[in-house]
Amino acid sequence: VPFCPRCGAKQPISNSADFVPPIFTPIQTEYKNSNEKIDSESLDDISTVIGRNQRKFISFFKKGKKASWNWGAFFFGSLYFFYRKMYKPGVIILALNITITSAITAFFSDAYAIMGDLMNSYYSTGTIPNITDSQYSKLTQYMLILEGCVLLLNIVCSIFANYAYKKKVFSVIKKAKEKMNSDDLNVNIMFANDQQNGLNVDKKTIYKFTLSSKGGVSFVAPLLAYFVVQIISMYL
Repeated sequence: VPFCPRCGAKQPISNSADFVPPIFTPIQTEYKNSNEKIDSESLDDISTVIGRNQRKFISFFKKGKKASWNWGAFFFGSLYFFYRKMYKPGVIILALNITITSAITAFFSDAYAIMGDLMNSYYSTGTIPNITDSQYSKLTQYMLILEGCVLLLNIVCSIFANYAYKKKVFSVIKKAKEKMNSDDLNVNIMFANDQQNGLNVDKKTIYKFTLSSKGGVSFVAPLLAYFVVQIISMYL
């Protein structure tokens, strides 16, 4: 009995040339039968890359604007970009966030030390000690500037997140088409049975699989990015 190389589940044996293993089953979209295109790319291909929230993004793509608003990017910043597999801008925004935070913390080192003392006192005794007006002023100034800079960065992210995602989607389609015109998509799948039966999958199926695998969302990437930030924060 052949097994799925992705999940390990048993698969039916078939000698039919039309048999396609489950991991290569084309993604079904509501635009499958649509002839409409955006920038010469079919809505079916675009929606296959998008995965979740197809209508929302396609509606934005049709407008052809660079600026819009994305609440996910506003609340989660760089983590949203990792969620949508926009790794390069995600890393850049994350680095900017860390750099800005580190620079402001270094400039307001006295205020940061005061905040550290307050937190240590609270965790050890359960109470927050009184601070002077001067200390309160430094701490307030530090927090306002820090939060203000982070907020400004998130606003910029939310304005251009949809446009950045459009570029990501169309880049995935372009690269997949380039591979489809080469020999890279001639895939032969070997099932793990005694006879090691080979199974050829057509290029169109692999093309659709490539779009969906390179697109869609990732829950692991933002979690990894979050833990990296926490680890870095411990040593700043």
